[in-house]
Amino acid sequence: MQYNTEIYILSKLVRKFCEDLINELRELKRTLKSIGINVDDSIPEPFNGNFIDVKAYYSYDRKQHFIMFNKSRIKDEFNFSVVTGNPIPIPILNFTDESDDSKIINLSLQDDEGILLIEYSLIIPQPIFGKKMDNIKEYAAEIVKINLDTNKFRKQEDQINHLKFLLDLKQRMEEIFFNETVSELTIDKFIEENPIILEEGLNLVNPRHQVKLKNVLGKYEHDLKPDLIAFDLLEKNWVIVDYKKAKRKIIKNLSKVRTGFKAEVNDLKNQLLDYVEYFAEKEHRDYVLKTYHLDINYPNGIGIIGNVNYDEQKAFSRLIHHEPKWYKVVPYNYLYDNFCRYIVQFSKQLK
Repeated sequence: MQYNTEIYILSKLVRKFCEDLINELRELKRTLKSIGINVDDSIPEPFNGNFIDVKAYYSYDRKQHFIMFNKSRIKDEFNFSVVTGNPIPIPILNFTDESDDSKIINLSLQDDEGILLIEYSLIIPQPIFGKKMDNIKEYAAEIVKINLDTNKFRKQEDQINHLKFLLDLKQRMEEIFFNETVSELTIDKFIEENPIILEEGLNLVNPRHQVKLKNVLGKYEHDLKPDLIAFDLLEKNWVIVDYKKAKRKIIKNLSKVRTGFKAEVNDLKNQLLDYVEYFAEKEHRDYVLKTYHLDINYPNGIGIIGNVNYDEQKAFSRLIHHEPKWYKVVPYNYLYDNFCRYIVQFSKQLK
């Protein structure tokens, strides 16, 4: 009885995971198309059709999920099966108990019982399945970015060269992001020349640097010029980004009653607020649309500043929790760590 209840609940969770992932990828497809990104190179093939056939297998003893997504001609379909041992129904490919989260794409498997077509599939260990389900937006964005890499770097030589580039860029990030003497102008130029940093570190695409926000209504002392305007894949919204110096502490009175952000963080917030509120006026929105072809309504703001060490992380999380929804503070070491995770992820794709 307990086994049946467990499997029933798991089947419902897997179905919800698949439905949420499909919906998120379809929404990403619409979003990417609206901002001029090539959808065919971004979204895995099964998700470009009208209907999807999902077959999910769960290995009860290995605690692994194998989920296949293929195009369907008639309607969306979902089937869930429990197996033991290898979760792949045709035992040509084998995954050990320690197999990590991985994917199989565009493969046809055959044995005495027939052919198994795999257009796109996921292998997910049960211990991390819940985390994927709770962070479906991040997982969908990760799939999109991996698919872009797969199409961009088809040859092993290209993959190796890109990995070398990433490792060199990581070294350069360490030299710039962890050195307080580096100027904001240098940081801005470095990030502008390497858009992959924000693309993989913060899921920001279509970056526009040094866009001049003309003071159409005369509300400001001068024209505004944020460091960057980009599109946030997770929030599906435009975001305004501003950089400040890197290697500095941004939290004051740590572990005391009045723990808070230092003045420069609050100054950055006020600066971003000017940029965000600029778009509250229709005349300003129309100017940006006409001049830069950017249809921006209610953008968010991201301030990249300072570093937060391990002992400060709890205080930082608490302080961020009380900030308004439109505003996000990203320490440089967080951006660096996100980029390092991308390097690890990309290295796993090497053939």
